[in-house]
Amino acid sequence: MPSRHRRSKGLGTIFEKRPGLWGGAIELSPDPKTGKRRRKWVYAPTKTEVTDELRRIAGQDANGELRSADRTHLSDFLSRWITDSVRPSMRPATCISYESVIEKHVIPGIGALRLDCLTPQTIQRFYTDLRENDTGARTLQKIHAVLHRALASAVRLDLIGRNPAALGEDVPKYHAPEREPLTRKQAEALLKAAKGERLEALFIVALTTGAREGELLAVYWSDVDLQTGMLSIRRNLQESDRSGTLVSGPTKTKASRRKFELPTIALDALREHRERMKAEGVGIADNDLIFCARNGEPIRRQNFLRRDFYPLLERAKLPRIHFHDLRHTAATLLASMGTPVVVVSALLGHKDPTITLRTYQHAFEGGAGDAAQRLGASFSTKKKDTKRAVRTRSTR
Repeated sequence: MPSRHRRSKGLGTIFEKRPGLWGGAIELSPDPKTGKRRRKWVYAPTKTEVTDELRRIAGQDANGELRSADRTHLSDFLSRWITDSVRPSMRPATCISYESVIEKHVIPGIGALRLDCLTPQTIQRFYTDLRENDTGARTLQKIHAVLHRALASAVRLDLIGRNPAALGEDVPKYHAPEREPLTRKQAEALLKAAKGERLEALFIVALTTGAREGELLAVYWSDVDLQTGMLSIRRNLQESDRSGTLVSGPTKTKASRRKFELPTIALDALREHRERMKAEGVGIADNDLIFCARNGEPIRRQNFLRRDFYPLLERAKLPRIHFHDLRHTAATLLASMGTPVVVVSALLGHKDPTITLRTYQHAFEGGAGDAAQRLGASFSTKKKDTKRAVRTRSTR
């Protein structure tokens, strides 16, 4: 039998449900709409946490801050949230990611709890249990991001009074490992190994523009002008649902929709690529993809990596990197050449130059050093010219 302890009047009852889990119940003022009796249940790892939470609830009740009781379970709410909020407003890839996190982690862990029973302690214990079951830091961060966003929606819908996932400094943290971009010499080795390959132009355009993989795989012939050399990035290739169907969707942000002039090496590569596609019998009409599978269909990412990109890295004797690292390589090389941050930002499609500066800070610092040297050299030259002028005047 779980032990029960009667608290002081107005604070409710606290009991030990099982080792490591305490519960508490508190009588609230009648529902202002129906006049019915209300009771609030709280669960936490320790008796002290339950007591503190009951005191907080009692204070809110006294101030009239508590919502009417809602017996919705978290699993039911999350299902409605995905249908009503996530799918209509977010990219398919984001929806797939959210659904996966909810189904694999959140519902098995705390999905059976009612919304009004969730507390910061409950959420924190949930994260602790996940860590103890070897859930990675990156996965924990994703779980927290989805749960926090969902419960923030519950607050806006007036289902709960506050967001129990708002943990402040106690949120799960993840620090992405630093990945080194290719050096100029390595990038040249990659392009040399790609010479004559079916998708040679894809690697050249990636390294010279810094465009994202999904953006490049969603470019149509109508998006490039082989006469003027202008390329327009208008869409992004992504999975439409969990079945894996590929579609051309919107770009990552509005700023990602951009237009720029291709360098000569990329423009020449695209012209050669067009002739190669003609020889293959693949469509080259305006509504045909520039980079496609041999049957003209969109390229599936995993197939591309396994059949094209990883073998290319092996031939070039380069480490196995992500295709996205070609984007980092382009940005880093541009920054180290002293290219203004606003120019690099526009080319990459960042919505704010501060994102570019923060991501490639070290590369831009090198360019700043070169600029300082040039500025210092200009002052030295002026100083010498001034002395020469003074000597000239003194001889008269």
